[in-house]
Amino acid sequence: MGVLYDYFRSASDAAAVSLMDELGGGPVATADGGAVDAVDLKGIDPTVILGRLVGLARGIPWEVGLVATELLWTGDEQEGPWLTSIGDAARGTLASIGSADARNLSGQWGQRNWPGMARCPTTSYCRSSTG
Repeated sequence: MGVLYDYFRSASDAAAVSLMDELGGGPVATADGGAVDAVDLKGIDPTVILGRLVGLARGIPWEVGLVATELLWTGDEQEGPWLTSIGDAARGTLASIGSADARNLSGQWGQRNWPGMARCPTTSYCRSSTG
């Protein structure tokens, strides 16, 4: 079993929750494109791995809480799936990454040896769904 994440944009938290209700919890990212802009990023969690990209884009080290999240919906409290919103500051940072910076950031983000990450709780993610 692994932790899988779909990322998508929505007009509001309420619209995202409504989508979860309509889909019975997902998946949101589907091979046929689905009803919304979505991407299946497999094991890219918002707290640690996506947080690392946000830190790189801001030129600061990763730390817990860098990407604010809020639990909006859950299919089953223990087994998921879960819907979590990503805070405005992180979304804005990701949206500000220009094409000129994307290649450099992706190279840094892809490195396994991240300074300051030794204490990272990499096995206790808030997960979107299990598969």
